[in-house]
Amino acid sequence: MKKTYWILSILLILLNNLFAQDYISYHNLVNEAEYWMYKKEYKNAKILYKKAFCLEEPMWKDAYLLAKAYVFLNKKKKALCWLKKSSEANVSFCSWYLEKEKEQKDFKSIFNSSNDMKAFIKELRTIEDDPSKKSNQQVYLNIQKQVDELLKRDQAIREECRKSGFTKECKERIDLEDSIIQEKLLAITKEYGFPGSNLIGSDLVTIILVHFDKKRFISSLDILLSEVKNGNLMPFYYGYMLDRFYWKYIEDKNDNPCYLSLLYTKKKCTEEDYDEVIKRRLELGISLFFDGSRFRIRTHELLPWVNEEFIEKYSFLKKNK
Repeated sequence: MKKTYWILSILLILLNNLFAQDYISYHNLVNEAEYWMYKKEYKNAKILYKKAFCLEEPMWKDAYLLAKAYVFLNKKKKALCWLKKSSEANVSFCSWYLEKEKEQKDFKSIFNSSNDMKAFIKELRTIEDDPSKKSNQQVYLNIQKQVDELLKRDQAIREECRKSGFTKECKERIDLEDSIIQEKLLAITKEYGFPGSNLIGSDLVTIILVHFDKKRFISSLDILLSEVKNGNLMPFYYGYMLDRFYWKYIEDKNDNPCYLSLLYTKKKCTEEDYDEVIKRRLELGISLFFDGSRFRIRTHELLPWVNEEFIEKYSFLKKNK
């Protein structure tokens, strides 16, 4: 009986690992796909998006960009198919994007008329608003409400202190309020998943992450990293929190002068740091090509290490063909 119990336990562990999500590899693939979209090498982008979607369910913007790649490859049916797939995501802004003037110019070739495009956008909006996508709509709305309240509290105390001056007493009040807000955010995360773009359609709550103190930062790393792997927390925001930590709390700044080369530590980056930064970004799924979050509208300024030699060394196009 004991032997049977241990065999079953091992099988359950193996099955859990087999079906566990890990969006980090997914992010690395779509990050490079965005680079090829930027270079107008749509066939390369298509290959990488398809590889990513074999690993995990596509996020709405990635499916949308694959649709755009198919437009430029003159594959009308596939473009329409992936626009619908984009709209089927848990949270999607596909129809909203498609209404933008620039996007309409890009997608114009796959529609017979502007009326056809309007009708299709209306169909996409129906798919996006389908209540069956949310198994419990009330829970979803409750999470949104809680997040809004946390964000208001987070900013209200800071605004109050700005007006009265950041006195010692005021800083102590900020620390106390932060501890309450952060614990509530972690409680929501443990119960429902991190309430970011894939759950509530916005990453604004990540503002709270940068206010984590040293103790809470260390104690929350594992749960937040698991949310990156589950696709609930975008890697950039997790990395932004890490970068800020190394900037603020490492006593000897020379130990980690550059780390992930985000807002705080990028000022200290040199060419000697690039290999380590690239390695760390890959481990988290942060873009190796552009700065900022994937869900922001980028200026598309390439990071300083991106050149032909870098592409040859790190591209996923030739890996596991």
